[in-house]
Amino acid sequence: MQTYNLIFNSPSDFSAKLETLKIPRNLTSTLVQVFSGKLELEFLQDLAQYLTQKFPDAQIIGTTTDGEIFERNIHSDSTIVSISYFQKSTLSAFKLEKNYNSFAMGRDLAKAIYRKKSKVFITFAEGIATNGEDFLDGVASVAKGIVIAGGLAGDNGNFSNTYLIYRDQVLTSGAVGVSINSDDLRASNRLSFEWEAIGKEFCVEESQKNVVKKIDGLTPTDLYKKYLGESGAKLLPGVGAEFPLVLEKDGELTARAVIGANSDGSLVFAGNIHKGSKVRFGIGNAEKILKKSASLYNNIVYEWDSIFIYSCVARRKFLDSQADLEIRHFSNIAPVSGFFTYGEFFKNPDRESLFCNETMTVLLLSEDSNYKRLDYKVEIDTQSFSTIEALSHITNEIAKENEEIKNTLQSKVQEQTNELKRKNEALKKELYTDSLTDLGNRNALRNSIQTHNAKGLMLVDINAFNNINDLYGEPIGNLVLQSFANFLVDTAAGNCHIHRLSADTFALLNTKNHELSFCKKMAKKIITLCEHKNFSFTVEGVKLEFAISVKIGIARNETGKNLLENADMALEFAKKHSENLIVYSPKLNIEKVYENDIQIAKMVKKALEEDRVV
Repeated sequence: MQTYNLIFNSPSDFSAKLETLKIPRNLTSTLVQVFSGKLELEFLQDLAQYLTQKFPDAQIIGTTTDGEIFERNIHSDSTIVSISYFQKSTLSAFKLEKNYNSFAMGRDLAKAIYRKKSKVFITFAEGIATNGEDFLDGVASVAKGIVIAGGLAGDNGNFSNTYLIYRDQVLTSGAVGVSINSDDLRASNRLSFEWEAIGKEFCVEESQKNVVKKIDGLTPTDLYKKYLGESGAKLLPGVGAEFPLVLEKDGELTARAVIGANSDGSLVFAGNIHKGSKVRFGIGNAEKILKKSASLYNNIVYEWDSIFIYSCVARRKFLDSQADLEIRHFSNIAPVSGFFTYGEFFKNPDRESLFCNETMTVLLLSEDSNYKRLDYKVEIDTQSFSTIEALSHITNEIAKENEEIKNTLQSKVQEQTNELKRKNEALKKELYTDSLTDLGNRNALRNSIQTHNAKGLMLVDINAFNNINDLYGEPIGNLVLQSFANFLVDTAAGNCHIHRLSADTFALLNTKNHELSFCKKMAKKIITLCEHKNFSFTVEGVKLEFAISVKIGIARNETGKNLLENADMALEFAKKHSENLIVYSPKLNIEKVYENDIQIAKMVKKALEEDRVV
């Protein structure tokens, strides 16, 4: 077995990397997994069709995410394609295109692909309407005695629309799965939870599987409002991932994260919480999480060919910029890829199936029978915790006060401690702030466009930024991005709201000057300054200098609609036609060009399928 992992931000970037690696494409036992933080339906459709064309004999499944895992690092708004070749195994795949009874969905999917020699079952399901616990139970009712892994699809915390990929199709509902069948495959999965129950115990008085309607005489929304405050409740369902409800199941603590909020105050959880269940609020313990991750790694005794991590988005949000500390060791063993989910599937032959929230699951695969014993171990450096002191301190403070308040979390909240306020602010910041540059993110930009009387928008793209990442590595690339962000703030902050939208694209929102000439003047100033400026750093005693050039797309807010979309089209037009600066205008016929490109792509695809290319 051999696995190649590729990360990219555009189809052309992926195509170039695929050609460079020269990966074989005609092997029948090939599994392609797609983990995409890009949610645009057209992008996903083009990618699915491209992969099917390039790997016609492969089994291709994929999911949208709330964060992507690539080797030692965690990414956002990127796409990862993991390509695994099996020499001693066969693969069976299937899709369900519609949501229906979740247990029946899992059962039907498993019936379609479960084989006598099945060792592993990897499955992804639509992340909002699917009852993950029932779905997993349905799978396990058929696929007995094997490893089951995967999770519910994500959508970057929007809790609106998740997507799945099956070969050349993009599904808006249902589930996809693949079984790996072999006498020679080694498979194992591990998990790490480390969330703690705090405060008062509540009784669930009314529920319908994963829809909870009343707890201790309150709607679940009012319960969150009572104990986390008005501002905390406004962040539902998102805050329900970091502050889940925790209950005991089969002698172990398990969490249930919120994935939906209804107008009647009821909340939808990723798994079931039955009437009569005793629940408490849960919170992560940063130190325990990282120590457990190191312990899990150190208990992997032998070599493996591939590692896939399907982890809960709450862990990423809770650990924030230090989340990669939890996964970085595993790439010492084998190639690593995966994603952050809205609920994790876990089962091994030694235990009952377990639908997880707040949990990291690790799937290990190998076909090598001559594996060696590993001797590389890691130790936790307690200095690492200083950077996430605010988070772990909240856990410690609440745990300490929990003894004093005698199981009454209400007293804790009524005191309105600074620690909980800071946590709420951190949650808000996460929703609207880019963690690398501390600028507003895409969510913040959309909010600013709606709440401010925006006059115009400039999108600034760094030319060939991928070359810097490829040549010098991502840490150096991050330094360049931070320096460029500071440059934009110094240049334009007095007149514009500045945001970072993706890896190398920044936005300047003009809220002051009505004239188009202002945006054009500011854009030309940025272009000129970049032409005469070197961005320099000293890394490990070596001085590095980078000359940066940019392309800028501008849109005016004439109709009050489509400001971001028009600026994005102007930027793409500038890049396509090698122009430094383009102002959006209907006269450019950009939409028509997009439509023509799509039609041409469809025509070429059809010609290839019908063997009409000479």
